Amino acid sequence: MICKHCKNEIPDISKFCPVCGNVAEAEPVQEVTQQLGQVVDTPSSQEMTQQLSSVDSLPDVLACSKCGGDILNGVCSSCGYNYSTNVTEKKPKEKKKLSISKIATAVLSVLLVVSIVVFSVSYTKLNGKYESLWDDYSDERTENSSLSLQVDELEEEVAELEEDIKAYDYLIEDGADVLLKYAVFVQDIDDTYYHKWSCSNFDNEESFFIFNVNYAEYLEFSACPYCCE
Repeated sequence: MICKHCKNEIPDISKFCPVCGNVAEAEPVQEVTQQLGQVVDTPSSQEMTQQLSSVDSLPDVLACSKCGGDILNGVCSSCGYNYSTNVTEKKPKEKKKLSISKIATAVLSVLLVVSIVVFSVSYTKLNGKYESLWDDYSDERTENSSLSLQVDELEEEVAELEEDIKAYDYLIEDGADVLLKYAVFVQDIDDTYYHKWSCSNFDNEESFFIFNVNYAEYLEFSACPYCCE
């Protein structure tokens, strides 16, 4: 059919003119008939070359990306979208700015990792120190246990010695009573008298002899007139 606007022949199925881009409307039969006898102005060869060069610069598209119709000379024959006037350069994508929440999350994550590392190192050191102190404590406890056993043994020995001392004290006290009651003392072998321990004439700080009364009298010692009356 002939486009009503640009008088160019276009496919019968076109809804838009692929040359001028207007809605494809066929001319009435009468007008077409009248124009058959007239010279129709057709584009010159130079204009056709310019149109072809403009078409060559259009994207190599076979089907419309919007409706799927056929594309002729850069214009969709179904929806009329003109690819020659709507070709735009793609803008470079702008870099997305990091939001404050993402920055804060990243910082917190780093701090958390650092904290975990520091805690792990501190825990390892403290655990090693604890084990060392525990070993020292175990050694000291073992040594104290050994010393406690020695102390117990010594206390038992002291208790036994105390019992022996009590027995000796009894013997000494009892023996002293017997000694003071029945023994007599001679200061010198050439003396004449024998004395009691409490006699003022007897010097018990120097050497002396101890006898019973019968043996002293057998040796011809006489009783002291002051302490033996």
